Parts: sequence; C-alpha cells; structure tokens
Amino acid sequence: MEYREIFNHRGDAYHAAMALCPEARREEFQIPLGLLEMRDGERLCDFPSGGGYVGGFLKADAEVIALEASEEFAAQGQPCQVAGWENLPLADASVDGVLSLAALHHTGKREEFYQEAWRVLKPGGRFVIGDVMKGTPQDRFLNGFVNRWNSMGHKGDFLDRDTEMARMERVGFRVDHAERTEYGWGFGDRAERVEFCRGLFGLDLAEAGEIEKGLEELGSGDDLVIPWGLLFIRGRKD
Repeated sequence: MEYREIFNHRGDAYHAAMALCPEARREEFQIPLGLLEMRDGERLCDFPSGGGYVGGFLKADAEVIALEASEEFAAQGQPCQVAGWENLPLADASVDGVLSLAALHHTGKREEFYQEAWRVLKPGGRFVIGDVMKGTPQDRFLNGFVNRWNSMGHKGDFLDRDTEMARMERVGFRVDHAERTEYGWGFGDRAERVEFCRGLFGLDLAEAGEIEKGLEELGSGDDLVIPWGLLFIRGRKD
C-alpha cells in the first residue's frame, strides 16, 4: 500500500500518539532541521507534513508550508494542502528548503518527488530526507514486529544510502551529507510509551505486554527510552 492509503486509514491514531507525547521525538525533528540551516524569512516546504509537527521545533523565524498526501492527516487541524509526491503545488524556485521525514519508505515515487523538490527549490536551496536505513534494527522492528501486529501490515521499502544518493544526484543535487544518526525517543512512564507506539505504529492487534516485548528487539536498557535511528541525506541546489 502507498502512503496515502495507509494514513487515510490510520492517520488519526498516529496524530493522537503525537499529541499524547509531543516531545518524544524532539531530537528526530531537530536533526534534519539543523541540516536544513533555515534562516529568518526563508520558506520551508514540509512534505508529507503529517499533523504539522515540524514547526514546533524550528528555531528560525521561517515560514513552514505544510503539504500532505493523506486527506486524513491533512484534516488533523494544521493549515495544510493536499498534494501528490510527483506534483507539489508550489511555483518553480519558490522555497529555500524541502524536508521529507520518515515517510519515503511508503512510496514508490521517490525519484519523481526528488525532481519536484529540485524544481521548487531556489538556487542555494537545501533538500533533506530522513528515513529508516535498510538492515538496521528499525528495519527489522517495522517490517517484522509491526508487520505482525498491525492489521494493515508493514512492508516499508527502506533506504539504501548509495542508491538514494545516486537518485538525488541524477536529479541535479549535490549531496554533501549522508549519515545514519542514532538517538532516543523519551517518555514519562512505560504506559505512555506503550500507548504512543500503539498509535504511531498502528499496533491494533497487540496487547500492552506484546508491545513491551516487541520494543525489547530495539535493545534499550532504559524502560523510558526507545532507541531509534534514521539515515539523513542532504542535497544542495547549487
């Protein structure tokens, strides 16, 4: 299933999880925003924007243009316009940054999206993607544990570093950063951690004990932290 179909079905549960623990993924948002190097007065396109989480972590006084592929997500309260991966409703050379976080593994239209990012960026613009890297514990957790306990399944096509770099370079980007970064999602208590994961990952078939056991696959010694990590790639439009 493509991103739109998935989150038209469970975007409300995902958004409820983010509302329950809005600070849990703070570092996950701060890392790509740092790579984007946004300045006051610039414009950032966030696609797909989910429930509009990026703006709360942006330090610069920059405008965030929220675009979303799922109508259900777009209806979660943020000012947002529905868009497609291959057709962003923005003028040529109209934004300074484009961000796509934790969503590319649900679409087969990556290169079309990269072409659109190139089109809408101004010269000097920055394009940052962040997603799970193939062969990592997060890959195994999502396509293994989550796939078993989510009634829709989970079959993410996760990122291969060299392949994604090549795709971005074919479009015209100069890639100057491509690294996997590890960090943690933090919670106030174990029950909060379980309910966050139930909503974020759509674990509608799992009881609390099963979720706790599944999280052990990620290898944390701290009950209040979920170890996570994404591959972040930055391309520049020179």
